[in-house]
Amino acid sequence: MSRTLAVKLAVGLFCGGSASAKFVPFANVEELKPQRIDQFCGAETFASADGKQLRHCEHHFKKQLDDGGDVELGWKMDVDPDTILSLDTEAEHGVRLTKCSPSELELELPESHARHATDGQLVVGSRFIHGCEHLGDRHLYHRVTKVHAQQWGDASGKRVSRVRLATQELASIAHAIPSWTFHFSWMPVEAK
Repeated sequence: MSRTLAVKLAVGLFCGGSASAKFVPFANVEELKPQRIDQFCGAETFASADGKQLRHCEHHFKKQLDDGGDVELGWKMDVDPDTILSLDTEAEHGVRLTKCSPSELELELPESHARHATDGQLVVGSRFIHGCEHLGDRHLYHRVTKVHAQQWGDASGKRVSRVRLATQELASIAHAIPSWTFHFSWMPVEAK
């Protein structure tokens, strides 16, 4: 198992979700599809070194595959899950990325997600959903630095905010979440 594939799987769990029809989980294991992170976080908060309130989040998964092989994934991170907008997991709730560049994002946010149009929020998306040409096969990690415009309207009978955000494009998940660990293992049946 290459480290690159392991990183892509872990990043996919952080970014993505069942909303993307293009995303096919490793070995068709549905449990490896990305999910909302907050379900894996404790309720207690603690202050980070820079004074931000964080929660400890972790998940571990192990399963025997249909062919007899084994797959295992685990991760841990200290983060405020309420500051992260995952394009993948939230697409099914009406979140849409309509335009992107290295320094700007345009989004459609349902009223329930409009709080993400604020400075400091993190917008993430797997390569399976973002559609940003400049990123190619890389995942999207942007930190909001300024709200340029916000306009409210209706879409399919629901109140929607169309926002244009100045952002800082981050090189990797390590720039977005400074403290996280993960492990992934796959044992094909032939290697047992």
